[in-house]
Amino acid sequence: MTIETSESPIVIFDLDGTLIEGNSFHELVRLMASPRSGDTPRMMAMRLRIALAAGLRFIRVLPRRFFKRLVHQTVVSEANPLFDRSVRGPLVETLLALTRADVIEALRHSQRMDGTTVLSTGALREYAEPYAERLGFDVVVSTEFEGDQWTENIGVTKRNRTLLALARRGVVERRRILVADDPDDWPLADACEACLWCSPRAIRPDKMDSDFSEAVFRTRFDDLCNRGSDQA
Repeated sequence: MTIETSESPIVIFDLDGTLIEGNSFHELVRLMASPRSGDTPRMMAMRLRIALAAGLRFIRVLPRRFFKRLVHQTVVSEANPLFDRSVRGPLVETLLALTRADVIEALRHSQRMDGTTVLSTGALREYAEPYAERLGFDVVVSTEFEGDQWTENIGVTKRNRTLLALARRGVVERRRILVADDPDDWPLADACEACLWCSPRAIRPDKMDSDFSEAVFRTRFDDLCNRGSDQA
């Protein structure tokens, strides 16, 4: 496949394991289940429900998807200033502190090139959007409720929703570069001309622009952004 760079590229970043070390959903659950001074009776009841559900998930009684949806429903229903101060605000700050310096350099490089930067993640919209806003992303695609419909932004769904978001901005035909870490992103990788993997478990032999070594991350990323043509 010939990659043209007549226009600035679209650079798509994953969140968990890529932009940040660790798992943002686990950080969310920890903050939701941890009591704080000033909690109202409603907040204490919410924390107890989440702690109990987390325990059931830990012993595999609750399926992963069911637990994630339950937590997300709670986040939506608890949208209020106290919840924002005790959970969402601290969560965004925690994620910013966990953000990898080498991947941030890649993000800043994309922004200096006037590339379209996309955060496409399975994380919940309620914290993915403020996190992305702090970092200056152009597009955010995340797990969300649309009315009663819950859409988890992973796998094939993530690929389709990301391409739809780019089409709405009129940039979907530009060269696409994916920065990710998980085999769940292989469907999205198939829609990109080049990939840079941040974990050895995600690397596929048919994606020749793969590398997970932090020592060469910046060099490889610059090469992907600036080359005139290559094979992926």
